[in-house]
Amino acid sequence: MKLDAAPLALSPQYQQLAARLDPARDGHVYASVAQLKDRYVDFIAGVMPAGGPDFRAMMEKAMGQIEAMNAVAWDLRIDGAEVRERAVLHFPAEARAALGKTYLPQNWKALRFTRKPSTVAFMAQNFDLEAYYDQQVAVMQEVIKAAPEDTRPANPYEMIEGQAKAMGLDLRENVLRALGPDLAFVLDWPEGQPLPELLVLVGVRDAEKFKPAWAVLESTLRTMAVGFGHATDFDAGGLKGVSVHPSQLPVISPTVASGGGYLLLGLSGAGAQRLAAETADTLKPEAMAGGAEPPASSFAGGYADAGALVARGYAAGRPFLAKLLAEAEDERMKAWQGKLPERLEIAPLLGQWSSISYLEGDVLVGDMRSPLGSMIVPASVGVLAGLAVPAMSGAQNKAEAARETSDARQLGVLLFARANDAGGAYPQSLEVLVEQGEVERKLVFDEKSGEPRWLYYGAGLATVSPPQTLLLESVRAFPLKGGQGKVVYDLGNNAKLIPVAEAEALRPAPTAAPAEPPAAPVPAEEIPDAQ
Repeated sequence: MKLDAAPLALSPQYQQLAARLDPARDGHVYASVAQLKDRYVDFIAGVMPAGGPDFRAMMEKAMGQIEAMNAVAWDLRIDGAEVRERAVLHFPAEARAALGKTYLPQNWKALRFTRKPSTVAFMAQNFDLEAYYDQQVAVMQEVIKAAPEDTRPANPYEMIEGQAKAMGLDLRENVLRALGPDLAFVLDWPEGQPLPELLVLVGVRDAEKFKPAWAVLESTLRTMAVGFGHATDFDAGGLKGVSVHPSQLPVISPTVASGGGYLLLGLSGAGAQRLAAETADTLKPEAMAGGAEPPASSFAGGYADAGALVARGYAAGRPFLAKLLAEAEDERMKAWQGKLPERLEIAPLLGQWSSISYLEGDVLVGDMRSPLGSMIVPASVGVLAGLAVPAMSGAQNKAEAARETSDARQLGVLLFARANDAGGAYPQSLEVLVEQGEVERKLVFDEKSGEPRWLYYGAGLATVSPPQTLLLESVRAFPLKGGQGKVVYDLGNNAKLIPVAEAEALRPAPTAAPAEPPAAPVPAEEIPDAQ
């Protein structure tokens, strides 16, 4: 059916539901975009706190553009376990062409979604990731251009591309083209948690090209983990990956995982691991391999089948999930210990739900009254959020490297002053200076883990040693063009970030331990009588 500018009449199913929930509304649950906008911006800004006020201003501008299209927001609230809150945007006819060219990929063919209580997921077949990326870049550029100069945010896409170039990779060639034409979005909103967990599964088109793309993503996340907390490797239902524990990143806990032909990007480490286990049987490589468009009949009314698949995936992944919760340190996860249901049952709400939507030219065709409609704009922003994680990580890495360099110089100057006071000899260890209160503990040890921050080569060195002699080397590695780098400090008071191989070449040769003096001869009268 083609949507027109008239307000959508509720289907009989929704009339029953709306009447049950709020009879005073007489079956119509409408709100303006203005009423929805602030809540939506609050949600996105909460998911992306590192973006700060610039990011919030950008989101407000984007929602303002939607509001300017005279869209009607349909805010459906269901007071039950199945759905907590979903919003559907209905765009009048004059806005749909622009919407189709900016927020939706031109070859979006079919969508399928399945739900468990508090989860909505859907899969897009034949998805042109490059075209979608270009569209998002264009939207972002317009939003940034329209922002006042004093609050204009940096373009996250430029940051992402710059980070890829710094690692010697072309984003489009080595990352986007390596990923296949299939996407699956999952929004999980467990009861008691203020923010949803957003996961994006992306099919892999070219295994060889995907290898450097995976290296970029994994390296980005590992570097981010070093900066903010600790990383966890996991294997969930064939998905191998790395995530950051949510206790280390209270709001954003990114996960990157790869397995069997698809990639998983998540904004919640624990949630990604859990849902990877739950859906292991549903998103097999062959199901994500692209190719011919599946018949519409396999998507329309396929809710019960999809629910059965998720239930089987949950059963397969439940032991892993139980183990994950048993080891959890996060209080929200601890609350689930011992409470996992034996099985996960999916049942449709008020009969069959249509889940077909596609583009006919510039017109979005489908049943916007299904939960599908609630996912279009969030999914668009979700991909943007997923892509922005490496961008934020890149900016964070640069800031962390700059701080490490500054700390190396500060510590080096303190060591030089100490050596001057000690006749020119550098101390045997950094720990001694900390114990004596001459150096702040945070300069020498990581505040979170308590582990040493530096490899120290000062034992045996003096202030008259060659100035190019290495004194300090950071334990932590930072992303650097072509690979990884270390922060080093030499006796010439130079602190800098250099490639790991170069740092290794500059390390002083180990000083040989002094030979033990020969034992003094024992006087004859002290030799015991051997009897």
